[in-house]
Amino acid sequence: MAIIKSGASSDLLTIDPTSKAARVTMYDTRGNAMVMKAGYCAGTTAKFAAAAGTTVFAMMAGSATTTIRVQRITVGGSIATTSINADLVLYKRTALGSGGTPSSLTPIAKDSNSAGSGATNVKVFTAGPTAGTGGGVLATTTMFMGITPALSQIAVFDWTMFGMEAPVLRGVNDSLELSFGTTQANTSTMTVWFEWTEE
Repeated sequence: MAIIKSGASSDLLTIDPTSKAARVTMYDTRGNAMVMKAGYCAGTTAKFAAAAGTTVFAMMAGSATTTIRVQRITVGGSIATTSINADLVLYKRTALGSGGTPSSLTPIAKDSNSAGSGATNVKVFTAGPTAGTGGGVLATTTMFMGITPALSQIAVFDWTMFGMEAPVLRGVNDSLELSFGTTQANTSTMTVWFEWTEE
């Protein structure tokens, strides 16, 4: 029998009782364990008429019980009367917005054995809320929007590439907000989908 001991502490190498393999946990340079985390999704079940102008039309807030890492946000949309190339802006906020006319999205665990999501504040808006404060612009993109009812181009904010840090929401005041960068002259009809992990 061989005992392998850390040179930096009194820790010993552990052998898994089931697989009989040595346990190895990968860490990034800041000490975060790089292991599979519980994954969740929430999205619209039907297209919705987004808030007019440049107000927030979708948001996701953090949790009092878990740390949330947003992996991907997918947005689709069309617009009445005249097609456009719409500017989309994603904000990271440190103080939560309020008001508006929201519809809550239901978080679904990717694995039925996972605990319920701590992210209970995921919404889309038909009348815009007062935007949150703090933070700033996290990402921007342009999306072609055809004439409703056509659902045209899809815009994706994606942080799943290896080594790319996903936006982290810590506590209930951290949030992400989606809005248009320029005022829309006509009604926008949207779909939104969020994907994240929790730890």
